[in-house]
Amino acid sequence: MDARLNRISLLWGGPGLAIQILAYLAVRATTDPLLALLALLSVLGGTALLLIGLGYYAKAKGHSAAWGLFGLLSVIGLIVLACLPDKLKRPPPLPSVEGANAAVGGVPSVGSEPPPASPE
Repeated sequence: MDARLNRISLLWGGPGLAIQILAYLAVRATTDPLLALLALLSVLGGTALLLIGLGYYAKAKGHSAAWGLFGLLSVIGLIVLACLPDKLKRPPPLPSVEGANAAVGGVPSVGSEPPPASPE
């Protein structure tokens, strides 16, 4: 996973989720139509920020940012994003050629020094 893109996803998605929750609570708490409209617009803005963050999260895993749109499916979409395979996962380093040859029985690799002659 790309750590830089993952941090960017948190910078967008975290505030987006917080704005969404607070604005939703404000919509439910107010009776003034103008404040309710303002809070509803804030919910939409928070949703946009969250979707941007989820797009960066998908990119951090090596996928298209369009996968972030699964965030519109609520918890199911978040589960889909969390289960995406990490295409950027680095495999463990391979053993060196010299170490592999030694394990096979001491077969020298191309270009290496010949083994010392045994004294007879």
